[in-house]
Order: sequence, then C-alpha cells, then structure tokens
Amino acid sequence: MKRVVILGGGSGGAVAASRLGKWARPGEFEVVLIDRSEWHEFRPSYLWVAVGKREPEEIRRPLAALERRYGTRVMRATVTGIRPETQTVETDQGNVEYDYLIVALGAELVQTPDVAGCEAPWELAPALALRERLRTFAGGRVVVGPLSWPYRCPPAPFEVAFMLKYLAEQRGVVERTHITVFHPWKDPMETFGPQMVEGFRRFLNDFGVHFERGFVYVRDDPGRRVIVAADGRELAYNFCHRGATSSEPRGDGDKELAIDNSGRLHGRSASLDAFTSVRDGVGNRRCGSPHDQARYGRCLCTLPSRACDRPDH
Repeated sequence: MKRVVILGGGSGGAVAASRLGKWARPGEFEVVLIDRSEWHEFRPSYLWVAVGKREPEEIRRPLAALERRYGTRVMRATVTGIRPETQTVETDQGNVEYDYLIVALGAELVQTPDVAGCEAPWELAPALALRERLRTFAGGRVVVGPLSWPYRCPPAPFEVAFMLKYLAEQRGVVERTHITVFHPWKDPMETFGPQMVEGFRRFLNDFGVHFERGFVYVRDDPGRRVIVAADGRELAYNFCHRGATSSEPRGDGDKELAIDNSGRLHGRSASLDAFTSVRDGVGNRRCGSPHDQARYGRCLCTLPSRACDRPDH
C-alpha cells in the first residue's frame, strides 16, 4: 500500500484527505495528515469572528473527523524538515516516510508587535484582537490596507472594509463613516486579471468604499492620526486597520518551505537543499507535469505568466 502524507490541515490539506478517502480504491493508499493543531478552522469566517457575529467554536471542526469519515490517520505534530532524498518528513514527534507528498502548509504571518492596529483577520488570535478594538467602533474616517505585498488572502483588505461598512450600518453610524482601502496596487485585485478588477470595482462602488491606488505604506503618525505613503501622500483616520505581511511556512529554526519563480517548492536550509520538486503544493500550484504537457499540449499551471518559465504557458 502506498502512503500519501499531507502536510497541513487547512482547506487544501483537508480537501485532499477527503478526496483521497472518497476516490481511492480500497487498500490503494494510506493517508497521513500532519498538522500542529487538532482543529480545522474555516478561515474566511474569521471576519465574522472579528465583527462579533461568530464565536471560534462555531467555525472549527476536529481534524479527527477525517479519521472517522475517511480513514485518514491524523498526526498532531510540527513539521521541522523534509528530506526528499529519503522521502521522509521530519517532525517534532518523529519522522514519517512517504511515497507521495502533498504540501499544504499555507503561509505564516510576519509578526509586527511594534505596529499598533495590525491584525491579520486570517488568523484567529488577531481576529479576536480586532474584535476587541471594534467594541468601541463608532464610524468616522476608516483606513484599511496591508503593511506590504504579498500577504495571505489578497482580497482580505477589501473584505475587512466591506465588513466595517456592514458594522457601521448595524450600529447606525454609516452616515458618518468614510472607508478607504489603501494598497500598492494600481487597480483592486490587479494581479488576478481584468474580470476580478472589474468585479472589485463594482464591489467598492456598491459599498461606497474608496480605493487609494499605488499607496505604498511607510509609517504611521499616531499623534497626527495619519498614515504616510512612500510618495508622501497621507491618509487621516479615526480607525486604522493594517494587515500583516506573510512569509513562507517555516519549520524549526531558520528552515523554510518556499516556492521559486518556476512554481516549484524548495527548501532554504541545509537540510532542505535537496527539496527542489514535490508533487504537489496545494494552494501554491506548480507547473503541469510532463505528462500534462503531452496530454494537453500546453502548460496547465495557475502561475502568472511572468512567473512561469514554460514557453507554452
């Protein structure tokens, strides 16, 4: 029996485990899912937690449910390294060998404890911190945007802005609330193509939210209650929300799992130097395999064209 090891119990890892459980023939695979948490949490609902419409226990389910429903062996452990030369995953609970590996570790937040009002709504603890700040929210000039790009969940600043508009309506302060999304992009969701740009323009218009384009955040001046861009522009605020930057998932110490410009996962430490190609990084798609190329006659990857090194992209 072949063993499939899945790293990460978020949306990508949980879906992979359930699909293998449903589609594999009896005895075809042993599926092992490794995550440092015992919970699968539906991260998009963190926004509802932040505005007080959901509680954490309402948006989580135990990963152990995968064992009961699909026969997945769930292992609670922290991944500390991957050794493709021996097809082994290293964890703080021991090593696990694999025949196939699915990496669905997502991204990790870059901690910015010195920046006030910097809560990333795609993690539970920051979402709860944002909820505490919002208890006294009474409208006014609101600015929402990222400290820098890239970050996890590109639509997040827009979603936060729309949820704050909803909150203002619920509290009867919408008439005195003016919300601005600031962003380095020139157009909303510009890296996702013209259809997404047009769609988010309509959302911004429908919600009455202003988009401050090309705003590269540099610093906050809390005394004057303004944020400052690299080009000198300033945005005044009564309430400021800044989303934290994300980085590649880390193991222990300085080990990282990353993706290079070709879309292939690789390691950034001595123990991970050989980790140059893994099938497959869920949520971070690599280029199609040679089999895919032969079958479909073109590159099937979901990378932007500038990041893909295949001529038939």
